[in-house]
Amino acid sequence: MSGWQSPQLFDPLGGVAARTTAWTAAVCAFVIGAGMALATAQEIWAPAFEVAAFLALGLAGILFVRGASPFRFPFGRLRHAAVIGLLLAASVLDSVARWGANALVRDDWPPVAMAMIVLFTAVYRPAWEVLSAAAISVAATAAIALAELAAGSFDGPGAPPVVLVAVAVAPVAATGAAATAVAFGIVRQFSALRSRGDASRTAVAGLRSRIAPEVDAARSALLDAEVAPFLHRVAAAGQLTAEDSDHARRLASALRDTMSADSGRNWLEGLVGRIDDPERLAELMSSQQRLALRAFLGELRSTGVVAPSAIQARLRAQDDAVLATFTVPTLAVPRGRSLSWFAALLRRFFPGAELEQTPRELILEVVYRAE
Repeated sequence: MSGWQSPQLFDPLGGVAARTTAWTAAVCAFVIGAGMALATAQEIWAPAFEVAAFLALGLAGILFVRGASPFRFPFGRLRHAAVIGLLLAASVLDSVARWGANALVRDDWPPVAMAMIVLFTAVYRPAWEVLSAAAISVAATAAIALAELAAGSFDGPGAPPVVLVAVAVAPVAATGAAATAVAFGIVRQFSALRSRGDASRTAVAGLRSRIAPEVDAARSALLDAEVAPFLHRVAAAGQLTAEDSDHARRLASALRDTMSADSGRNWLEGLVGRIDDPERLAELMSSQQRLALRAFLGELRSTGVVAPSAIQARLRAQDDAVLATFTVPTLAVPRGRSLSWFAALLRRFFPGAELEQTPRELILEVVYRAE
């Protein structure tokens, strides 16, 4: 099922790192397209359509780059369809601008610009979707080339239609195939890693279940070794002194703390300074959600100027879900510190997570349901 899953969901941080390549692809597509258009400007008889073609290309690039932002995670199917649709629209508009006057199909810029952007969609969308988009683009590019041929365009004397089509679709077909393979390979590799991780967690859980009774028995034996002699001594003496009372209180406190430490401790303790969670809703987070929050809070603390006491957490039930709000005084966040890497990670496990910086504080809001 590797071809049906999005690489971005398996590797959110990889998608953030790839945003630089998204910018590069969008800019290069526009610049190279403009250069190729200027080199064949004599073929353009309808400049308005050519300008419209570049507007469509520019809009496609903007949509692609904005979709790659970690703050808009994940890159959705509708956005992908819009990007491909605008690229095809640019191809059609360029064809109209050169209708009947396109001397060489191989120097057309739309297939080259389309190929650049299609290649990098592999990081954000499933392999089947990348392949489908590439197939549609290849079919549309072939249809445009054949239509131009019928309108009087040609690629050298006596070039057969199959050669024209092959030259026209080659950039998109090649990058589409490569993007499909990349998307499939990323998901397959991460699926294998996840399977090994699940096996390790299962083994650890089994080991823990076998060790837990022994640990409980050892704890009980230790407590008995302390408590039983004391009770025997008091019974033998026939009276309870002030010193015995103090000792009894200390033993009772130690017993209570020992037996209830694990069940009464909020896992957010030590990560934040103040926890407002009267219903213990933090315990409803999944292990992956806890890991994502630990990474984010750990990043804040790793700056060296954000102490755990500066971070506050508030958790409240909201219909059938939980709203968790984490706040940090703005002055405690180093200026220029980028949290974009963790925004994508958080939105992977908390869909719709919002990270906002106000003049007074940095606010993270996540919504989740009981796991």
